[in-house]
Amino acid sequence: MHSQLFKTYSASASQSFLRVIWMIHDHHLNIWVNNVQQFQDKKFIVSGFQFNGEFGFGVEGKKCDEGEFFLISSFGKERVFAGISYVHTRDQHMTWSLSGPQIPQSPFLITSCQDIEYFECGFVEFFPSGEAEKIFSRDGERNYPILSKSFIGILRFGYDGFFMFKYYFKEKPYLEEKVFFSEWNIEAGLVTGL
Repeated sequence: MHSQLFKTYSASASQSFLRVIWMIHDHHLNIWVNNVQQFQDKKFIVSGFQFNGEFGFGVEGKKCDEGEFFLISSFGKERVFAGISYVHTRDQHMTWSLSGPQIPQSPFLITSCQDIEYFECGFVEFFPSGEAEKIFSRDGERNYPILSKSFIGILRFGYDGFFMFKYYFKEKPYLEEKVFFSEWNIEAGLVTGL
């Protein structure tokens, strides 16, 4: 159905490559926030997508954390002390409560990984794997959390193309790179540009 929209990429992800990806991202809180509602003074309800762990906290079963986190947005990187707790899941979106200082305008990334430094977003050239094409046909237009060796991000599939939010470790290293769906642990395809 959507095959006219993009060229497919022949996926040949080795298990060892996928293990390297998970070793980089494992045990870190990583939550992409695309909606914020102020609940009380210095308390917010945020919704978005998690990258790893059942609820975004980097390990299975963990539902809350408190400590030093980084908020990364188009306005830069801010170190904050905050508490965050899982609230619920609805329609592929998760919701958390966040207590702490003022937070940036969404979208932004909440992370415990101090090595994530650089943010950018825009349209990309994306060559989906055969599995990704099936997922796009099944799920349609939406946001997909993705992982790579050099960044975590959100791939937004739409009929006007592929838009990506990328949060890089240290600096922008590659012109093209394999990416994986964090939700299903399968290769999504090859991204170039941005």
